[in-house]
Amino acid sequence: GPETGLVHVLGSSRGVGIPYEKSSRPIGEAIAALAGNEGIARIVVDLAGLWVHDAGAGMLAALGAVGDQPLDQGVDGFGGLSALDLAPARALLGEIQLIGVVPSAQRDVPLVGLRGITARAGREANVEPDRMLRTDAALETFARLASPSHVAASGAGACGGLGFAV
Repeated sequence: GPETGLVHVLGSSRGVGIPYEKSSRPIGEAIAALAGNEGIARIVVDLAGLWVHDAGAGMLAALGAVGDQPLDQGVDGFGGLSALDLAPARALLGEIQLIGVVPSAQRDVPLVGLRGITARAGREANVEPDRMLRTDAALETFARLASPSHVAASGAGACGGLGFAV
């Protein structure tokens, strides 16, 4: 029958604040490697292994997504993003069902806004408000280009926004 692939990527330990340059690309590379296998119908991804804050942009880049700014250099890399093409990533995954596993405490975390991941991590580390607003705006722009209907989804902010990308 159809097989399930499991992706578990371990990254650097979680720090305090916002990892502006860290990318979710390693998770995307692991998913891409599994997606190339015949008979894989479902890929279950442990999203908690990487400390990222890029809404899954790096993961999607590893799957083939392209933008007019680099997607795999962390949230700081895609400031000013105005074009995004997810078609190559969708084509690579085809009919494969992608399932993300997140810690239960993050199941309802929003991606952007006053209760979103940037506001939470920024307050924890006393990040200056202007920096938080720019970071939140970059995430929102990326998310609106990727999937406007999922920007405000409950849990989209889980694991640095990987919940959104999955």
